[in-house]
Amino acid sequence: MLVTGAAGFLGRHVAMGLRRAGSSVRCLVRPGSAGRVPRAPGFEVAAVDLRAPARELVRVLEGVRVVVHAAGLRAQRPWWGETFQAIHVDATARLVAAAEAAGVERFVLVSCLGAAQDADLAYLRSKAEAEAIVQRSRLAWTILRCGLVYGPGDGRITRLARWMMWLGRTPVVGDGLFLVQPIAVSDVVAGCVAAAAGRLERRVLAAAGPDVFSFRDMVELLAAAIDRRLPLVRIPVGVARGLAAARRISGIVPWTVDELQVMLRGYTCDPREYFQAAGLMRPLPFSAAVRAYLGA
Repeated sequence: MLVTGAAGFLGRHVAMGLRRAGSSVRCLVRPGSAGRVPRAPGFEVAAVDLRAPARELVRVLEGVRVVVHAAGLRAQRPWWGETFQAIHVDATARLVAAAEAAGVERFVLVSCLGAAQDADLAYLRSKAEAEAIVQRSRLAWTILRCGLVYGPGDGRITRLARWMMWLGRTPVVGDGLFLVQPIAVSDVVAGCVAAAAGRLERRVLAAAGPDVFSFRDMVELLAAAIDRRLPLVRIPVGVARGLAAARRISGIVPWTVDELQVMLRGYTCDPREYFQAAGLMRPLPFSAAVRAYLGA
C-alpha cells in the first residue's frame, strides 16, 4: 500500500495503522522529509514531489494495490508553486492517472467536512474538485470527509494546549459559539484501514467525532485536560486572522488563515454511518482522548 503525505501528522498515523493491520507500506513524502517517516520493517520510503510528472508517479506506484491519499496543503505558498489548485486538484489528477496506469486497485481520499464545488472558500472548492476526480476514475474509491483531526503530534490542538500553558489564558476566537466536532486520529485511521481493505468502496463518508460543542466549550475542556483553571481571553476574529497569517513567524498559532475560515463555518455532521462503516464501537470522546495523549 502507498500513503501520500506520510511525513505529516495524519499520514504518519495512517501508515502506522496500515502496518499494524499487516500491510507493507510505501510512504510517499516530499524530498527532504524522509527522516520523519518511521524506520521499521514493512516500511519503504519514496521521496517524490506530488507535482512530479505522472510517469515518475507511475514508477513509485509499481506493485501497489491501494493508495491512501492523505497529503494536503494547510496554507498556500504560491511563490513555491504550492497552491490549492496545484496540490489538491492537479496533483490528485496526476496521482489518479498514474494509479490507473500502474494497475492500482483501490484509492482512498482523505477530504474534509464542507467540501463543495460551490463553496465560498478556495480550500473547500479544491477539496471537492479532488473528490470529483477520484469519483470519475476507474478505481474502486472511498472518500472520507474528516472534521478537525487531533492526536499525538498534531499541529492544532497540541499547539493550542501549549499556547494556553504559555499564555496562562484560554483563548476564545470571536464569540466562541461556532461549532466544532473534533475526531481522534485513531478513529480516522480505523476508517482508512477499513477502506484500504475494500470494505467501504464507492462511499463518501463524513468522519467526525461523537461530540459537537462550541469552540469555547472545546477550549475549556482542553484546559481541564491539562489540569489548568485558566481565565478566558477573547480574540477578535480579525486579530485571529492576523495571527494566523503570521503563524510561521510566531510559531504559536495553531491554524492557518484558511483553516480558521473553515472552522468558523462550524461544519458538523451525523457520524453514525461512519462509525458503523469503520467498525468503531466506541469512538473516542474528546475530553478523554486529549487527557490521555497530553499526559495530564
